[in-house]
Amino acid sequence: MVVPSVLAAVGGVLVDRTDPQRLMLMTDVLRGTAVLVGLVGLTIPGSLIPVIIGLLSITSLGNALFGPAEGVLLPWLMSPDDLATGNGLYSLTNQLSSPIGSALGGAAIAAVGVTVVFGADLASFWPSALAIWLMMRMVAARPHAVHSPANGPEASGLWHELTAGWASARAIPGLVQLLPLVVMVNFAFVAAFTMFPF
Repeated sequence: MVVPSVLAAVGGVLVDRTDPQRLMLMTDVLRGTAVLVGLVGLTIPGSLIPVIIGLLSITSLGNALFGPAEGVLLPWLMSPDDLATGNGLYSLTNQLSSPIGSALGGAAIAAVGVTVVFGADLASFWPSALAIWLMMRMVAARPHAVHSPANGPEASGLWHELTAGWASARAIPGLVQLLPLVVMVNFAFVAAFTMFPF
């Protein structure tokens, strides 16, 4: 899960260069397809562990692209007066979904079996994709920043944007010093959430 999640930095740059709504739609279709393939793969005896590892990798990659795009869309969907409340609600539901979802997922697997739970997971991506598609028809695309050719082709490249983003982060006082602590705390909580079903 860690390696694909690191790609969230690339996901942030992709959001700046593409339509985030389209990126969300593509990642939902990717994750839904992955779960469908995993569901079929479970019919092969002894395939549970490889299927789980493959699905975690693909869904983590999808999350690394979906998350930055999702974060960008909130100001498009809410008035400036409601944005603080919307951000708070988004953060609360996002933080609670992982531990509660892990506990409910573990209980559901124990109660009805892994195949049924995979099927429900598969089914969940398609309504989400439909909601995003409907949103794309209702919410106007934001104007994208124009990359100036005067800065040269490398100035608007992916690597340049990644390094510029890192340089901006380093300019925030204390952020770089806090990053190792943030990473360790996140690893600790992710491990706890993963162990909840057990």
